[in-house]
Amino acid sequence: MNNGLRRGGDAQSPAGSMSWHVPSIVLAIVVVASPVAIGGVHAAVAAGVACLSLFGLWFALITGGGRQRETGLVAFSIPAVGFSLMAVACLIQLIPVPTSVYRLLQPAGYEAWLTNWEVVFGEEPQSGLHLMSMDPRATSEHALKWIALAATTSLAGWVITDRHRRRLWLGLVLVGGLVVTAVGFIQNLADTDLFLGFYEAEVGVRGISTFVSTNHAASYFGLLAVIGAAYSLDHLRRSPPKASLAAGATVLFLLLCAFHDSDGALLATALGLAVVAVAAARRFSKSRNKLRRRIASIAPGLLLLAALAAMLIPTDWMLAEQARGIEDMSTEVRVHMMKGAATAVPDHAVVGTGAGSTERVISPYLDWHELRGRTIPTIENEPVEWMMTLGPVAGLTALALFALMLARTLPHLWRRRSRKGAVTAAAILVTVGTIAMFHFPFQALGITIVATVALEACLDRRRDRLFLWTTPRVAALFLLGLTLAVAGLLTARATVLQPGAETDYQLEEPERVERALHLHPTDGMLMTALSLDARDEDEQQALEMARRAFELRPRPQQQVILARSYAIADDPESAAKWYADLIHEDRDHANHHFGLVRDRLRYDLRDADLRAKVMAETTERNITRLTREIVNEEGRFPAIEMHLAIIDLRGDRVLSHLKLIDLYQDVEQELLAEVYARNLVNQNLEGPDGERPAGLEELLDLLDGLGREQEALNMADRAFKAGYATPELARSILSLVSGNPENVHDDHWRLIESAIDVGCQPPYEGGERRVCWTRRAVVAEADGDIDNAESLLRRVERAYDDPRPLVNLLSRHRRCRELATLKRAWEGENHHGRIESALDDCVDYSDEFED
Repeated sequence: MNNGLRRGGDAQSPAGSMSWHVPSIVLAIVVVASPVAIGGVHAAVAAGVACLSLFGLWFALITGGGRQRETGLVAFSIPAVGFSLMAVACLIQLIPVPTSVYRLLQPAGYEAWLTNWEVVFGEEPQSGLHLMSMDPRATSEHALKWIALAATTSLAGWVITDRHRRRLWLGLVLVGGLVVTAVGFIQNLADTDLFLGFYEAEVGVRGISTFVSTNHAASYFGLLAVIGAAYSLDHLRRSPPKASLAAGATVLFLLLCAFHDSDGALLATALGLAVVAVAAARRFSKSRNKLRRRIASIAPGLLLLAALAAMLIPTDWMLAEQARGIEDMSTEVRVHMMKGAATAVPDHAVVGTGAGSTERVISPYLDWHELRGRTIPTIENEPVEWMMTLGPVAGLTALALFALMLARTLPHLWRRRSRKGAVTAAAILVTVGTIAMFHFPFQALGITIVATVALEACLDRRRDRLFLWTTPRVAALFLLGLTLAVAGLLTARATVLQPGAETDYQLEEPERVERALHLHPTDGMLMTALSLDARDEDEQQALEMARRAFELRPRPQQQVILARSYAIADDPESAAKWYADLIHEDRDHANHHFGLVRDRLRYDLRDADLRAKVMAETTERNITRLTREIVNEEGRFPAIEMHLAIIDLRGDRVLSHLKLIDLYQDVEQELLAEVYARNLVNQNLEGPDGERPAGLEELLDLLDGLGREQEALNMADRAFKAGYATPELARSILSLVSGNPENVHDDHWRLIESAIDVGCQPPYEGGERRVCWTRRAVVAEADGDIDNAESLLRRVERAYDDPRPLVNLLSRHRRCRELATLKRAWEGENHHGRIESALDDCVDYSDEFED
């Protein structure tokens, strides 16, 4: 194409001719339909857009449309050329090459393929043909999308050739946004999980749009808000009604952008609007009105502050009151993934890993303990992903072309007679460029087609040096190449690149396995499937393939399979090592990963010592969960053995001591429980709630249960004097105190009063309040203040529907009249018999009671 390219003047089409009307209708359909069709993220949509746009281009070329009137040349803009180059990069990755060439151009892929083959088949592979992409089917989908963008952008350049048409197409873009909004509202009102009434995504409808991804929806509406603001500024004097309508649409799109809760989209929108504000400020700065000039002088600064605020202010303060939901895709995670992609670039520096191959390639370059083993189909930063998947040459070329676009449009904003179209073009470029740093808009045709069509509408073929002019013959060759590429890609996708289930590969199908190894040499899921299939026949081969799967995909799921393979291969020591590494206490998301291994630990590790090696270094929550599982499925004694082994390894694991105490009590071994409780107290360790010494409360309860209350109180007294006067310990002391002051030893009254002072200060829970009331009543009774004691116990009666402490007090002090009143109040209730019996005893022994 380069031989016939040269610059020329404005392109024109015969007014009112079929060469303009038919391509325009095709382009209008594409502009409106691509975002409605589930955001245009699927290969079928890309194929449809490519075919429609190519039809429009062929029709225009044959009928003479899009040509310059004087010279007959046709133009291709820099975006169209850039998209074509990206498509070429994808197509190169799909060219079959011999093994020798593959080894030269894709050394990392060759080594992966060679190692996989030797692990699976036990021999060196024979030479054959290879595709450079690590995921050819995904690469073919990306190629279709780049071709669709190249064709649509070229069609827009041929159709939109003057200022009137520019405004028309910008208005059409805004109307398309209203259509997307209307469909989104209808879907929400219908309360359905179906998009367009038939398509069910992996996640339900979460926004007001036809986009599955809320990030894409926010990016789309933010882009429309920027275009709407520029359109409104353009029509401010020429057509105030249109400017007002565009301003209203801009506000709507801004609200929808905020509703979909995407920080990256909000920042991109704010920067795009700042560009529009700069242009508006320059316009008003020329006004004769002094107030307008002052406003214009400060407007750019205010807009830049607004852009910064959009980045810093939490979106929860805005219209959407949703959880931000990016736990596994936080800023730290994205930075970690970008670093991983940068690390992968040198290993695939010639042709890249293959467009769309991120998920199959990036795993070995990441620490999946930080990412919780989630599926990561994209880096969500397109420039970085281009460098890895398309290679540095293609990636840098794309960035250079984008920089060229900015360099040729931004200066217009500072020229005295800046074109209004340059305002929109610069705002779109800034917005899309910013979005690309946070999301992946170029693979959502609904976003990129809108941006490129609006961009083409704003470029000036007479002034902008952003067009390559060529003859119709060269243009025909270019279109022929795109057409043949689409046909070849669709044929390949229907035949050799058909999708295959990644989990049903079997060693009994060697031809299918060989083909999969050629197509996906870095796919750890393939090796995982083969490992699972080999377990019944060859445990050692299954183990080798599990090791290889973990090398290619070092995620928690593969680590569990590797540990299981060691256990099946009769190497439980190694299995325990891998299980322990996965749920180590210092690992991020150790509790989450425990859910992957919980069901396997009991079966793979029957020995208590091995279980202890795994659990000794994990979190207390995980120890509690496994203990519960063992008790429910195997009984208490296996759980006791595990905790004994944990204590042998780590005597400072407070939780294991506490579990032993509980388990020994459950099996009625109170003396052993007391031994471990005393051992724990003597270590003076910090308990789960931060109190010291850990286990003291449990030991006090044990002694109380063994009928050794006085010993328990003596031990508590020593702890209080040693400085361990915590509210929890104080309430444990009070629970040991007898409800009858006659049974309380004289040496313990000071301890009880101190415990009341420490443990009976609000706030405390209901059961703790009851203990405090009853023990205050004991102290009052011992001091002879029977009325106060009775008042406190009446509180217990009312608050807890329990009159027994009050009945005992009244019985001890022969308050028969109060007992009779209490009996009438509890007539027909649970404790009525107890009160009646106490009243009978009171009457028999009282000389003061009269009927």
